Amino acid sequence: MMGRVTGCEPALSFQDRSSADVSGQEPMLGGEHRLHLDRGLFLDLLDLDSTRRVAAAELILEQGAERFYGAVMSAVLSPGARYFQPGRLWKTPYSYEQKLAAMDSLLRLDPAHALAGLIVALGNQDMGIQRIAIWFIGQLETEQAQPALLTILDDPRPELRRVAFYALAERWKLPALKHLVSPKGYIVSEAARLLIGSPQLPCILIPLTVALREERETISDTEMARTALIEVIVSLAVYFGDEDKSLAIQALAALLDDKRTGQTVADAAIDGLRRVDTPEARTAAIRYQAGHDTLDRVFAEQRSGYG
Repeated sequence: MMGRVTGCEPALSFQDRSSADVSGQEPMLGGEHRLHLDRGLFLDLLDLDSTRRVAAAELILEQGAERFYGAVMSAVLSPGARYFQPGRLWKTPYSYEQKLAAMDSLLRLDPAHALAGLIVALGNQDMGIQRIAIWFIGQLETEQAQPALLTILDDPRPELRRVAFYALAERWKLPALKHLVSPKGYIVSEAARLLIGSPQLPCILIPLTVALREERETISDTEMARTALIEVIVSLAVYFGDEDKSLAIQALAALLDDKRTGQTVADAAIDGLRRVDTPEARTAAIRYQAGHDTLDRVFAEQRSGYG
């Protein structure tokens, strides 16, 4: 427990002088015990040469300064971060290679707090840095890494969604998951079939419903992939809780609301809603079935009129 404040302690600033005994010339908080950046170690951490980088990280760990240098690596990953380079008057932006090395060093030094730095790296404009950051997020053992990856699945850029799928596949040890972003329908179909019999987590429905929205190489590939994904989504949702069933119902309903959805996929989605078999799913199935029956009747009348 801390001792009582006497009023004679050194000031934290020149404006905080509560005693005549304080001169304002006291050493800064921390004084000579404060950590100072070793520029040689700092540059070694940013070197793509793994030998130098690993040696520097090991030395810092021995010194117990991993949190300090981890924070420095996170600062390097900030968009627009710059440093003074010998011989130049202006600050120089950190290079692509230096930022890659900084991410690796951050994970070696302070993996428990690395997520914040890697999320900062996602703000860089360089797509390569963003992809590597997502992959490193997948390597983190912290529980917060998984929600971060699932959030990235909503990114409008397919390149980043693809890396998130790969990272989740490695994290969950489900290799088939990464094939759900394939442009080929038969590859997605085979991967979906393998996922039905795999040990599952309820959160797997999130990447599955995201994959359901993906456009493939051709219309035929898209329909084949979606039909297979509907089967695995429904098969898993049946065994999960109400929240996961609701996610499956929303995904199928969104597919049926899309005017580009073909009849084969629509029929599979309506059948899937019936199989989920909750009041919400049954109501949706009846509503969409009625809508499709009406359309079928209109199309039949039009065809007979042309005949």
